[in-house]
Order: sequence, then structure tokens, then C-alpha cells
Amino acid sequence: MVKQEYIGAYYVYDFYQARYESHPAGSIRGMREKHHIWYKTYFDAGKFLMFGTRPDNSGESLIIAQGTAEDLEEAVQFDAYYAEQLATYEIREYKVTLFNEAIKNYID
Repeated sequence: MVKQEYIGAYYVYDFYQARYESHPAGSIRGMREKHHIWYKTYFDAGKFLMFGTRPDNSGESLIIAQGTAEDLEEAVQFDAYYAEQLATYEIREYKVTLFNEAIKNYID
């Protein structure tokens, strides 16, 4: 087995509940659906590797993704929440040097 090295990048996004609640209910449903399609599309394509939210409902989420920071910055542009200024993203790059199979124990 050949070990492949790659740059792992992730971003955390903050969701702005007050801005979200100020939109009409119908537009919220549409945005939520577009947002879910957006991250599911990248997840199914293998670009997003893991997604999770904080249990305290703070609105902060973590997406572990692969690709360059430029790839991820481009991907963010297609998120309905970002377009409506309901979410901001902070992208950081990391080189993965260790991975433990036990991480599977934390996935619902």
C-alpha cells in the first residue's frame, strides 16, 4: 500500500441565528434546502470528509475537507448561507501526519 500525502484543509463556519430569523419563513426553507444540497454535493464528491455541529447549538460547525485553500474559498461562494451573509467561513490548511482508526467511534 502506497501512502498518499495531501494537504487537509478545514473550515469552521459561524451561523448567524438573528439574521436567519429576520428572513421570511419561505425563503428560509429554500435557503436551508440549498445549503444542505451544497454540502451534500461536496461530501458526495469526496471534497468534504467530515461534517459536524457543536452540541451547544452555538451555530458553529466544523467541516473537514480536502483540497487547497483556494478550492475551499471557491466552494464557499456556492453556499446559500454565505451568499445571504448568514454564515462566515474561516479556512485553515493542515498537513495530516497521523490518523487513528478510532475516530470511527465518534461518528453517529
